[in-house]
Amino acid sequence: MRGRRLKPVPDVPGRHGGRAKVRRRCALLATAAVMAGAAAALPAAEASLPDAAGMKLDLFRGFNAPGLSSADNESVGEPPDPTGSVSRLHYVEVVNARIAVYERERLRRPVADMNAPTFWGAEDSTIVDPQIAWDDRARRWYYVMLRNRPGANSIFFAWSKSADPSDLEGGWCRMEIPLGRLFDDFPRLGFSAAHVLIGTNVFDVETRRFKFARVWAIAKPGADAATCERPALKGFGSVRRPLREADGRKAVTPVPAVPVKPSRRGFIVAADCIEDEEEGGAEHSCHRRQPRGRQITVWHVSGPPDDPRL
Repeated sequence: MRGRRLKPVPDVPGRHGGRAKVRRRCALLATAAVMAGAAAALPAAEASLPDAAGMKLDLFRGFNAPGLSSADNESVGEPPDPTGSVSRLHYVEVVNARIAVYERERLRRPVADMNAPTFWGAEDSTIVDPQIAWDDRARRWYYVMLRNRPGANSIFFAWSKSADPSDLEGGWCRMEIPLGRLFDDFPRLGFSAAHVLIGTNVFDVETRRFKFARVWAIAKPGADAATCERPALKGFGSVRRPLREADGRKAVTPVPAVPVKPSRRGFIVAADCIEDEEEGGAEHSCHRRQPRGRQITVWHVSGPPDDPRL
């Protein structure tokens, strides 16, 4: 399963080593999103930021309010892995230990919030790496987290029954994807017109070794989504058939796109690994020193909801 290679992208300096090395692949792909989010994280007096082209980024209508605090993530520790998504009426923020729903026009306090283990019914497990996305065409939210238990890891996936995410107990459907001893780390969430897509880096928990990258394609919940019927599911990538870049090397950190107007194709991108091997590193290492390792590979998932093709 090889993708299509695009033109080179610039190097990004940063730390070496371990889990952070694998995760930073997506940093090459998210530069624009980081720049856009930087303005929203600053006080109003510092809201305007000049970018490389001399343009300025401004706060949208002056919105700037505190989100979930460190106290909301004490049970899991650092980093809290915060992320969020906005719809026409709501903003949803998630960290490892909590989910909170805000009114879009009033960000001062949540209209609903809940501990993540309670939301998933998984108080006996460690729940990490949240992802949240709003699908404007489907008028629905998607929520993903990872469950870590000895020998029984899994991916949690939930979708809202309507455009209103505030009923965190009864307004969402939930499903679990069992993984066994493997751990699908660093999930990235996106979608197309037909599928919800999750890209992951698969590790062996016992050896802490990177095994392969994987893309999960889940049939997008339809008009009867409120019934919570389990949708069709298919995974791409395995030990025997790993997801590969266009040059044949194992792919790392596949990132599905979150489109404004979804098409029948769901696009996934991954950056070349551009770091040198770390001596004695226990996790994935690049093994790539050639200067051409500055490109991205693109795949797409298509086909009907119950029969996706990569």
